[in-house]
Amino acid sequence: MFKRFNRCQTVPILVLLCGATASCGSPIKPQQQATDDYNKGVRLLDAGKAREAIPYFDQVLKLEPQHIKALYQRGMAHLSLKHYEPAQQDFNILLRLNPKFAGAYYGRGLTYLETGPQERALADFNSAIQLDAHNVPAYLNRGWLYQQSGEREAALQDFSMAIRLNPRCAPAYSNRGFIYREQGQRQMALQDFETALQLNPYDPQAYAGRGAMRKDAGDVAGANADFARAAQIDPDYVHVVAAQPEDYTGKWILRGVILVSCSLLLLGGRSLFQTLRQLHEASKSP
Repeated sequence: MFKRFNRCQTVPILVLLCGATASCGSPIKPQQQATDDYNKGVRLLDAGKAREAIPYFDQVLKLEPQHIKALYQRGMAHLSLKHYEPAQQDFNILLRLNPKFAGAYYGRGLTYLETGPQERALADFNSAIQLDAHNVPAYLNRGWLYQQSGEREAALQDFSMAIRLNPRCAPAYSNRGFIYREQGQRQMALQDFETALQLNPYDPQAYAGRGAMRKDAGDVAGANADFARAAQIDPDYVHVVAAQPEDYTGKWILRGVILVSCSLLLLGGRSLFQTLRQLHEASKSP
């Protein structure tokens, strides 16, 4: 799809004769080949084709084993495919080469979030935030860890910080809403769920949270409508919520918040890679 042929490469036989050349008789330098392969891999990731992108990053790393960006992108590609072990290996290598690469700590933290131990995930999110105080996804996932360990105030602070850094971060509102609900701050909880839905009308967590609020208020019809909408978006998710809405704390959607809440369905077709990059860029916006 991304291959372009010059005048010397108009038929297959000429492709074979010329090989990897800028023009016939002029071999492409390894550095240029690495750059070309890297850009192809990034374009495939942008298109949501992580599996197809990985071989290009493999080729880059054969030519330049210490290519920091290729290691990071390949790690994120493996992460999006739930290949946690190779993703972790890439992040480990990257951090040996550059111990101050915040994104690598964040990516590795996501692998530990899925495979354990949770303490290592927390340590990596802490490191990511120390190196990049505007890392919104790291605050979100650290907030989930705090929430699951019963540290509600710490979780509340992380979700609130994510919102301050990126006021359009829908998952931060919906997750904070559940903490407010647990604390009995019902109006603030409802406001967060409403804001989350304004920002992302495909967020099942926000519908489930608002549904729980409506159920608490005796609005059975409204609650059922919200639960139905959540089920329409993600049947597996609402099954958990509907079973125990009174005990629900947002665990399902927050577990690896980027991997789950930013699925293709909820993103309206955007890839995980695009989402991670957009969140990273948004986190740096004033």
